[in-house]
Amino acid sequence: MREHLDDGFDTPGALAVLFQFIREQNRTEEPAGPSALRLIENVDKLFGAFELTGTVRPDSEVEGLVKERDQMRAEKRFAEADAIRDRLTEQGITLEDSSDGTRWWRDTP
Repeated sequence: MREHLDDGFDTPGALAVLFQFIREQNRTEEPAGPSALRLIENVDKLFGAFELTGTVRPDSEVEGLVKERDQMRAEKRFAEADAIRDRLTEQGITLEDSSDGTRWWRDTP
């Protein structure tokens, strides 16, 4: 992709590489993973072509962010913990804090 973008901002060539990557991922039995999602999100920031408003984070990534947020709350770093909650809320994930820990779920559209 970079080669195409460095070559006179060859957008069609760069997107062809991206779509080839997506086709290859669709043929595998393994899920693409967070790095592939970040790639597509970064391309979308550049081109604004995918309408990723409903991007779904993998459960493992959400769990990691929830644990990170819990640690921040334990350290009384509330502003940072709130920022994580806000990012997850924007992505349709609700957090509920209780004495048993934090539960989360995906909001239904």
